[in-house]
Formats: sequence, structure tokens, C-alpha cells
Amino acid sequence: MIKKQTAKDLLVASILELSDSKNLDKITVKDICDNCSLSTQTFYNNFSDKYELILYVYKSVYENLFAKLDVDGYAWKDLLLEILRFYAKHAHFMVNAHQNTHGYDSFSKICAREGVYQMKNYICKKRKISSLPDDITVYLKMYAFLIVETMADWISNHSQVPPENMMEYFFKGIPEPLEPYLLS
Repeated sequence: MIKKQTAKDLLVASILELSDSKNLDKITVKDICDNCSLSTQTFYNNFSDKYELILYVYKSVYENLFAKLDVDGYAWKDLLLEILRFYAKHAHFMVNAHQNTHGYDSFSKICAREGVYQMKNYICKKRKISSLPDDITVYLKMYAFLIVETMADWISNHSQVPPENMMEYFFKGIPEPLEPYLLS
């Protein structure tokens, strides 16, 4: 069945397409809207600025992938591989997002915090608990920040390492205390 695209879907597709040929810092809200035939008012009904749209792209990918965990055999390796393939498919967008945002609200930091948030929610829901031990939270943060920075470096340097190999490295790099939480 064909899914009807929402305005958000169209805006996401537009910025991803535009980022193939133009740096994100040079793309305007008007460019995004013109590219998908939506008004700027529609844009501002959905996002406060283009940076919120950029973050939405990543957050929506994470939410969709984490929702699939443990459904029909979908496992941690599958999630890692899909994130890597998304990075590879949208390399120009991802490089721009990582390189052109800075500070506490940089794309890299927000991606890592989103990863921690999604992993915590996944683990708590799966284990039917309300919070994680402090040490596990620290390991989650270390692992999430490591993955995000390594993926940014991997895609920024046009690495010839295939996503499947990177997935194996990330999988083998899971801190031992996290294994029972992420893999069981």
C-alpha cells in the first residue's frame, strides 16, 4: 500500500535531495519549500527553522529503527547496519550536518543524546523497569557518543570500509556491561 506523504515527509525529502548538491548552510527555508512545492507557512507550521528539520531527519530515523527492535527477528546488528546505510545514502547531508553545527546543540551531540534516549527507552521497556543503574547509563553515553563520532568520521573521510564491516566493529565494540541490556 502506498503511504500518503505528509508535509513533514516532503520537507525531509526536499532537504535530503537539496543537500546532494548544496551545503546545508547555503540551503534556505525557501529553497526547501520551492523544491517540494510547499509554502513557507507550511514549513513554519511544522518546524521553527531548518535546523529543527535537520534534527528531525535524524530523530525520525532513530525512532523508526528502535521501534523495529525485537520485531520479527530485527536485532541490534540490523539497527546498526540501517543507521550506517542511512549515513552512506545521505553522506553529503550527514557530513554537512555534523560539520556545520557546533556547541551543545550540535548535530553530533544531539544525535548521540538521541541514541542514549532511544537505548534507555528500549532497555527500560524491554526489562519493564523505570530507570537504569548509573553505570549502565554512563556506558550507554560512552557507546552512543563513540558511534556518532565514528560514523561522522567514517562518512566525512569517504571511507572505503563497507557499512557491513563498520556494523561489525560497532557490534564488537559494545561495552561488556551493556551486552546483557542490548543483546539479550
